[in-house]
Order: sequence, then C-alpha cells, then structure tokens
Amino acid sequence: MRIVVSVLVALAAVFVMNSPGIVPRPEGRFQQTLSVSGPVELRVATGSGSVRVRKGDSHSVRIQAHIRADSRGDAALVHDIERNPPIRQSGNTITIGTEVRRWEHVSISYEVTVPEQTQVGARTGAGSVAVYGVAGPVDAASGSGSVNAENIGARVLVKSGAGSIAVSRAGGDVNAITGSGGLELNDIKGSAEAETGSGSISVSGATGRVRAHTRSGRVRVAKANADVDAKTGSGGIEVDGRPKAARWELRTGSGPVTVSLPSGTGFELDAHSGSGRISTAHQLTRTEASGKHELRGLVGRPDNRVFIRTSSGSVRID
Repeated sequence: MRIVVSVLVALAAVFVMNSPGIVPRPEGRFQQTLSVSGPVELRVATGSGSVRVRKGDSHSVRIQAHIRADSRGDAALVHDIERNPPIRQSGNTITIGTEVRRWEHVSISYEVTVPEQTQVGARTGAGSVAVYGVAGPVDAASGSGSVNAENIGARVLVKSGAGSIAVSRAGGDVNAITGSGGLELNDIKGSAEAETGSGSISVSGATGRVRAHTRSGRVRVAKANADVDAKTGSGGIEVDGRPKAARWELRTGSGPVTVSLPSGTGFELDAHSGSGRISTAHQLTRTEASGKHELRGLVGRPDNRVFIRTSSGSVRID
C-alpha cells in the first residue's frame, strides 16, 4: 500500500510541475521612444494580445510591450523579441508588430502613447483594442475582443469578430460592426452605422443618419435629427429626437416599438403590428387607416415620415 501511495504522490508531483497552469510561462518586456515632428501615422498589429493607444507627448511616440509565450514557446523566443523589437520608423510613419515581423507561440500586448495629431490603424487577432484622444481617423479591429474609441477627432471604423464595441465623442462618421456583442455609440459628429449579429445597440447624439441593425437584441436611438433605419429580429425599438425632413424606418420581428417626438412635429405615420395595439399622443389631422393593429395618417405639416412594423408587439408614438 505504501508503495502505491508513494507512486501516486510522485505522479501528482510530476503533473503539478508540468502543468501549464502552475509552471510560469516565459515573459518579457521592451520599450522604445521614437522622435517625430508633425502628424503621425501609426500602424500596430499583434496576433494575440491587447493594443492600447492614447495621447501623449507631441514630439514622440513611446512604445511599451509585454511579451508572453504560450505552452509551446520558450524563453529564447521571448529574449529574441526583447533584443529585436518589431518596430519600424519611416519619417512620421510608425509600424509596430506583425507587419514588421511575425512569431508563433507568443502573444505581445502594446501600450503606445502618441501625439494628438495621429491617425491610427490597430489590429489584434485575440484581445482588446482601445484608442483615446487622437485626431484620427481611427481604424481598429479585433478578431475576438472588445474595441473602444473615445475622443477621436475624425472618422472611426471599428470591427470585432466577437466582442462589444463602444465609441464616444467622435468628430466624424462612425461605422461599428461586431459578429456578437453589444454596441454603444455616443456623441457622433456625423452618421452612425452599427451592426451586430447578436446584442443590443444604443446610439445617442449622432448628427447624421443612423443605421442600427441586430438579429437579436434591443435597439435604442436617442437625440436623432436625421434619417433612422433601426431593425432587430427579436427585441424592442426605442427612438427619440427632433427630426428635420427625416425618414424613420423601424422594424422588429418580435417586440414593442416606442417613438418620442416633440409636440408640434409634423410627420406622416404608417404603423402596423401583427399582434399588438397601436396608440399615439399626437393628434392626427388626417387619418387614412385606423384600427387595433394599424394606424396611418398625417400629423400637422408632414415634413417627416415614421414607418413602423412589428410582427408581435405594441406600438406607441408619444
């Protein structure tokens, strides 16, 4: 019995020593500061790891990297990257990561500080991406992970294969797409396009056209004053704002629809529900169709058009 127990203890010790969760994996770091003058173009990419870009000194680009080998990597690989960082500079164009050199069995996370006058392209195969406080434009993507952009002076294009997306205070059009995850866009000086395979969408304060599509999830559009195209396969839709010669087209396969418009707003209404009541607080000056599941008519001078369809759910126009 003692022999058996001793053997089991020895085997357990060997397992612990060789367990990837117990044995520390090789890690390393490098940092480098590059001098620049004038607007900067930054391109940073990693196969696995996070990317964070933020505003810093106006005359330099500072790169900090954290290297981590996977279960098949080794210390020699990590040391090689430390000695030969994947960084290339051509004038004010800075390229970092996999566009310079590629490795297997290692992840590299980057934190980069740049002058405000920087346009950014950032990519990761797996990990989060965040960009803060640059003039832009910004093009950021993750194969699997969240993507965030804040205080960007120009256009923003963000994508994720699976992960949430958040953009706030953008000085140009925003296009945000994720295969799965929620989308939140706030204070957009331009049009806003948001699309997700599964997740809720919230868009607030876009000065231009809004397009928000999800196969499953709630859609909310606030402070809209231009065209709105909101669509969900399953979930409610809420839209409010002060439209100006705009068309609001709202469709859901299953869920309620609520629209809020200021008193005195003129619009043409075309609302239909397969199963649900339709009501409005606005006085129709002309009614073309009225029933439990359908309401069509005009309110005041019809400068705007509100088109609503739900297969199952109530409709309310306040």
